Amino acid sequence: MVETNIPPSNLDDKLNELQFVYKYNPKDIEFVDIIESSRHIVKEFLYKPLKIKMAVKTIRIPTNRYEDSGSDEKLTRLKREIDSFRQLSHHPNIVNFYGLCFNDGEAMFCMELMDMSLYDLYLVVHDKKEIFPEAILSYIAIQVLEALGFCKANNFIHRDVNPKNILLNTKGEVKLCDFGEARILKGCFSEDHVFIINN
Repeated sequence: MVETNIPPSNLDDKLNELQFVYKYNPKDIEFVDIIESSRHIVKEFLYKPLKIKMAVKTIRIPTNRYEDSGSDEKLTRLKREIDSFRQLSHHPNIVNFYGLCFNDGEAMFCMELMDMSLYDLYLVVHDKKEIFPEAILSYIAIQVLEALGFCKANNFIHRDVNPKNILLNTKGEVKLCDFGEARILKGCFSEDHVFIINN
């Protein structure tokens, strides 16, 4: 890849030295569509050299952590998500992380593109006024539990499991995404199972 973009210095030396931060040529990626635009903008891009479609989540990088009291927390969250993704994405029930690019003050998380979220599937079933098949629900639940079990085995807790963060594709794969709220489990917490049930 061509060196055209350099990570911002305020992400500190440790982040800049991570091996999965790749150099790239912006002309190699072509915008296709917007996938999601709630908390972060997620777009579909085509990586032309390999003809791979990918999901790209963009996060604005604070320019000066001393001017904005929330900037330091945003940088910490960004580094935490990068580290979490790097360690966990090789599991079959967690979306593949292709790499990280920096462009015009934004961090671009390049990930595997899935076909829809569980939330999107629910809307389709609901619009047709049909009952969600229990066999499908149980299959999805098992795959999500596999992903969460892998996270726990690696001392991570996701903390944001919801239908928009459970992705599906036409091959029948179910994958967990969005590790922006993930935390490392330490001490006695890593040995306990914690369940939060919302009514």
